[in-house]
Amino acid sequence: MGGIDTNLDDLQSGVEACTRAAHSMQNDAAAVDQQISKLIEHPDLLGILVRRASELQACVLDQSGALRELRRNIVLLRAELKLSGTVRRRAADNRRRNDDRRQNSTEVSGVPTQSQE
Repeated sequence: MGGIDTNLDDLQSGVEACTRAAHSMQNDAAAVDQQISKLIEHPDLLGILVRRASELQACVLDQSGALRELRRNIVLLRAELKLSGTVRRRAADNRRRNDDRRQNSTEVSGVPTQSQE
């Protein structure tokens, strides 16, 4: 469960970073739109837009990795929970069978066990 919590925290941080990068891209694109007539005089605006796009791409790749790890941990957790439930059911079934056997052997032999005395 700790791994899943960590992955969720990483995912949230990454999503927030992607959101900030997307807002920066949007602002930069608006600046380019406003300055399109002056683009030749201000090539730095285009460079900023390209840099922001690269940052956004890196964030998306990071989040893809975090999501893959989260999915893998969820699959592992489900398998552990299923196994744990199966083990508990088997143990309960075994206890019931043992109780039934003891009860049946007492009924057949007619000799009281310690629990019947």
